[in-house]
Amino acid sequence: MKVFIMGNRGRMGKLLTDLFNDLGHEVKGFDILDGTTGPDSGEMQQADVILLSIPQGNALQFCLNHPEFKNVVEIGSTKSIMKNLKGKIISIHPLFGPLSYQSINRRKIFFIDDISPEDSIDLIRKLFGDMELITIGYDNHDRLMAEMLVTPYIISLISSRLATGREPMTRSAEVLEQVSLISKLQSPEVMNMSIFLNPYSRSVFENIKSSLETLMGDIQ
Repeated sequence: MKVFIMGNRGRMGKLLTDLFNDLGHEVKGFDILDGTTGPDSGEMQQADVILLSIPQGNALQFCLNHPEFKNVVEIGSTKSIMKNLKGKIISIHPLFGPLSYQSINRRKIFFIDDISPEDSIDLIRKLFGDMELITIGYDNHDRLMAEMLVTPYIISLISSRLATGREPMTRSAEVLEQVSLISKLQSPEVMNMSIFLNPYSRSVFENIKSSLETLMGDIQ
């Protein structure tokens, strides 16, 4: 397949470029770091797939501005903002990244079946080889990501602010440091989008606040 990756020099873009090359696809791409005025429209027109490895707001704008391109795949971690493009884009969420790709158990992909065209799942199977595809609706996806991504990110950000910077002397302090690494090692842009674009993030904040207030009430 001919694959064009927008954002091919970013962390995820580089990973996907290597992955698709290993799978035998012909991969081209564009990144703002290239310093050129924009991607080659001819290469994009000839591509079997255009994959958007760019900030999700930019991905949404690209889809709105370029309805002429077919088989556009967005990979963001929040899907509700893409719901109005139902049937016009392919929406997936790889559950792996540069830090987790080496784990075989992480090589799974959510396929958003109530946004993506009905027949596009076969294209994604061909694109990603034998990786496991899990079909899910956009709302259920965002609810699940509030639990699986947003909550760990927020707790990690809090842990980062509480870390003392001293060498951990207890197991509990070591665990706190490990939790803080979640946010330290993640791309700030990706993490912020995952938190602030997810419509269920507020409920996560409320649950954390409620838990803290309950603990404070138990202190004599």
